[in-house]
Amino acid sequence: MKKNLHYVTKSTDWSSGLASKRIRRDRGAQSTRRHLFLERLESRCLLSATPATDWFSGDAASDSVDKSDAETAAYQGTFEANQSVPVPPLTSDYLYIGDQGDFSNPNDDTVKQFDINTGAFVGIFVSPGTIVGPRGMLFSKGNLLAVNQNVDTVFNGEVLQFSGKTGTSLSSLIARENPDAPFAPRGIAIKDDVLYVADYLGGSQPGIAKYNVTNGQFIGTLAPNGFPVPFNVRGLAFGPDGHLYASVYSAEEAMFLSEDASGYILRFTDTTTGTYEVIAANNGDGDHPVGEIASLHNPEGITFGPDGLLYAVSFRLGRSGNGIVVLDVAEKIQKDFIPLADNFAVSLLFGPDGKLLVPITGGTDAGSIRRYDVATKQFTELVTSASGVLQTPWYLTSAHTNPATLAYQPWHNFANPTDINNDGITTALDGLLIINEMYQSSVSNNGILPNSRVSSRFLYDENNDGKVNGSDALDVINYLYRNRLTKVAEVKPMSQEMEPSLDSMTAPITRGLLAIPSKLTDLKSEPIVQPLPDATIELVSPKLKRLSVSQQPIFVLERGPLATMI
Repeated sequence: MKKNLHYVTKSTDWSSGLASKRIRRDRGAQSTRRHLFLERLESRCLLSATPATDWFSGDAASDSVDKSDAETAAYQGTFEANQSVPVPPLTSDYLYIGDQGDFSNPNDDTVKQFDINTGAFVGIFVSPGTIVGPRGMLFSKGNLLAVNQNVDTVFNGEVLQFSGKTGTSLSSLIARENPDAPFAPRGIAIKDDVLYVADYLGGSQPGIAKYNVTNGQFIGTLAPNGFPVPFNVRGLAFGPDGHLYASVYSAEEAMFLSEDASGYILRFTDTTTGTYEVIAANNGDGDHPVGEIASLHNPEGITFGPDGLLYAVSFRLGRSGNGIVVLDVAEKIQKDFIPLADNFAVSLLFGPDGKLLVPITGGTDAGSIRRYDVATKQFTELVTSASGVLQTPWYLTSAHTNPATLAYQPWHNFANPTDINNDGITTALDGLLIINEMYQSSVSNNGILPNSRVSSRFLYDENNDGKVNGSDALDVINYLYRNRLTKVAEVKPMSQEMEPSLDSMTAPITRGLLAIPSKLTDLKSEPIVQPLPDATIELVSPKLKRLSVSQQPIFVLERGPLATMI
């Protein structure tokens, strides 16, 4: 007689926000779908989908999963077949905006947080007194990097770090005392662990300062070789072609305020040598021969749209006719112009559903955030000037803003890539949510994620490749191992090629989620083969041992492949 084996699958009821834990039984030759069964339940532990105080083990004698306390191993009850584990809905996506407030008051500068879909004001993310002249902002390695220009002071500018969860001030990435600190920093971009900072005045000369984004170490200054006018660089963004684009306009007051204020958009084909080409130009002499962009004035914020075109703000202080210049960088021609009338902006960014977000810095609608349909050039106000929440908004960012291209990537969490449900922490639930989506394909098609995302959907694309697959799940689990059991090596994917199909994902996911490296345990023979010097073993029950490494408890079944505390 064939022995019945028990399996657990995870599925999500999106309408109710519940992740159901279901028991399946292999009944001889009866066909069952085994693509994403985590593992046989017989004498095995399972990843917990609930808070860190719980762990689960399978009971081979019944259709159930036992739940126990992760610290004491005390029995907490049984999950029967089809019993559900509540999963909170995804929290809102947020928009972060630097507000310089009243120019005459250096102590009211802040970074403010809004719901990116509704415009509702969430609160002050970076408090007054911390930053004087907020400029470029991006999320990197779980933190918010924010340029502090130290406006109207004798100090250099700096790049500050704030907790991506709370906005708490951390140590400066580039402190103003650093001899290589930028003097007047504006826009920033990050690629390949290099932070690019537009320093439009510069200590000795203007240029793009390059730093290691992890430790702030100065790498060098990038400037265009042979550029005919001062390189007063303002905005930065990497294009779809992988090249760095920069906006430039004059630092001379007369030219800045003139009727035909100048402006340039450059493309660096080599960020080491400074090799460049001019994509768009207006030299400000009042004469506009063929090929010159007459509407390009004092450009600062630049970004690429979903259509592959470059969008650059263009303004003249105190004048009408301001707007957004739309450029085809391949053809080096202007494709369109979105008018702002007598209002002006210094930055812009694409958000959900391909809408262009434009904070109005000055003019009759100063303090508002417009949301444009770039095809129709019509806008709605995400935040109104009448609300009084914003006074002088500058740069903006979100947790879905790619720090290199500034593109809005809805399925990836740049603030914390392993936080799939965006609740501020990484838990086993984040890994299980990825597995659910691979099993159910509720939003993906053969692993491919769509271009847009309903705000309640989870951020499945941990590695930012546009797909949901085993690599995403393994990255989450590796993070848990590294941060909860630092002595254990990372769980590596299996040797077979990682494909989106469920069949090819079965082995990597099962091994990756449920296996502990044999450096610590080999449960096919003895529970502990090579315990670490600081490891201790305690017998909790006849079938359950508690392994502690660096005083962190991990429960180990006498038989089974898993030893984990989630």
